[in-house]
Amino acid sequence: MLELQELVEEFLFDCEARGLSKETLKSYNFYMKTFMRFCLDKEVKNVDQLNSRVLKQYSVSLIKRGYEESYINTLLTVLKSLISYLVEEKYIDERIEVKNVKEKTKVIQTFSDFEVEKMLETLKGNSYIEIRDRAVIYMLVDCGLRAGEVIRLREKDIKENNTLFIQGKGKKERFVPFSAQLKRAMLKYERAKNSFFIDKKHTPDYYFLGRYGQPLSNFIIQDICRKVGERANITETRVFPHNFRHYYAVKNLREGLDLYSLSRLLGHSDIATTSIYTSSLRNEELFDIVKERTPLTTFNKRGGRRI
Repeated sequence: MLELQELVEEFLFDCEARGLSKETLKSYNFYMKTFMRFCLDKEVKNVDQLNSRVLKQYSVSLIKRGYEESYINTLLTVLKSLISYLVEEKYIDERIEVKNVKEKTKVIQTFSDFEVEKMLETLKGNSYIEIRDRAVIYMLVDCGLRAGEVIRLREKDIKENNTLFIQGKGKKERFVPFSAQLKRAMLKYERAKNSFFIDKKHTPDYYFLGRYGQPLSNFIIQDICRKVGERANITETRVFPHNFRHYYAVKNLREGLDLYSLSRLLGHSDIATTSIYTSSLRNEELFDIVKERTPLTTFNKRGGRRI
């Protein structure tokens, strides 16, 4: 009989061979450890003991532990990938159904314009680190990138027409435009970087570098955000890299950007993922946006015959 633990390790090796990112592999490892702890507790050691009843019990155990529905569904999605792998490799005869739990409609809490302005005002100083941190925060606000996308950004990804070439989740590629304000912050950072590392060892192709010339890490990006939040005394909303992405999304919707275009800018594979941001719009804001873009309004604005 084949041991489940060995097959889980084989599945994770296959994920690595398929070129999944280091961050994704790290998450998959953690999620599989969570599942295997449950299996050992239930004395499910062999693959032939795996069935729909075991998977339902696992789902219920996650709910009882108080995890958010979205997090539980993330774990279950990875579990579905494991099941698919076991079927493809003929370790099990048929696919075992794994049902997601129902998620509550969630209103995303993000920064106000005032809070963002307060944070931007604290980004002063002329040391290399201070100038770099300013450019990082400006980019998070202006482009809505994931922390990992900021970390992986290369110098060659900065295009002349004020756009960034981004390789996002699942190696999905996209271009993201940026403002003249961010361009100024980037030019100042590039001058500071060239001066700071003129006689120091560093990784030349990465855009953002740490004090010792190394690419940034998730921890450094989180620390930059935490510090700017503390200086601006932001207490209502957690100052975390992904919350700047939420701000970018909601701000663009409030300014009238359509959902499809926003989905492309964020690098979402499914527009349904982007649609969660509409819950952050008040009815009055939604009505104002729509009034400016009804078919008859736009027809008149284009110079058509007034009707």
